[in-house]
Amino acid sequence: MIRLPALFKALAAAAATMLGAAPALAHHPMGGTLPGTAWQGLASGLGHPVIEVDHLLFLLGAAAVAALTRATPARAGAALILYAVAASLGTLARVGEISLPMGAPAVALSLMAVGVCLWLQRGPSGLTGGLTAAAAGLIHGHAYGEAVVGAQTGPIVWYLVGLVIVQSVLMIGCFAGLRRLGLAAPSRIVTVARSLGAAIGAAGVMLLWAGA
Repeated sequence: MIRLPALFKALAAAAATMLGAAPALAHHPMGGTLPGTAWQGLASGLGHPVIEVDHLLFLLGAAAVAALTRATPARAGAALILYAVAASLGTLARVGEISLPMGAPAVALSLMAVGVCLWLQRGPSGLTGGLTAAAAGLIHGHAYGEAVVGAQTGPIVWYLVGLVIVQSVLMIGCFAGLRRLGLAAPSRIVTVARSLGAAIGAAGVMLLWAGA
């Protein structure tokens, strides 16, 4: 049986390799081609948060924070909705050529923040949690928008639909899985949280370093 700490170390190594080896795919799930149809827009939206390791790690890490800090499903769902709405606005802002401060470094910092929260097993809640989710959504959504700058309205709308679907599935799945693990093996949660936090935080540091 593979131990969880070893698994997360392997994931961190894989993330490091992919972060360093995938610049050609960055921001372009269609291989650099703008989506021209509804189907291409949907497929691009479904693929973007998965092929870009930084976004994937953030989604899984944020869901893990909610699960490991015992957020209720209602609060976790509300945070997900705020994140999804803000991400859509961030994407539209990028399409409209509205720049956000810091850009790519902000994505790296969001990973580092999630890593710290997981290590400490503490996360923002209430109004602070909502504002944090919205800010993260704007940051990552703005990065998502790079893939559809110059596309027509129809494909952009379907791109947003794809983004909402895949992000919701990833975050809900991670939240539910770790919540179940916490009920079944509560003594292992600290190890899981810190191992995952270290992996995501390290990826954020490397991403920030690469963009410096």
